[in-house]
Amino acid sequence: MASTLIPFYEGNVVATSTWPWSQLASHLWLFQTAFGIVVVATMLPRGRGL
Repeated sequence: MASTLIPFYEGNVVATSTWPWSQLASHLWLFQTAFGIVVVATMLPRGRGL
């Protein structure tokens, strides 16, 4: 698994250093971070029974 993810990650690093990919990657990171926060915020209270 790692042997396939590492080249993919390195490919993304190379791609982000080229023209519009840097902006696209930054937007994707912001979206993933915001989505993760929403998921955690909605799942934790239910898991704790609050």
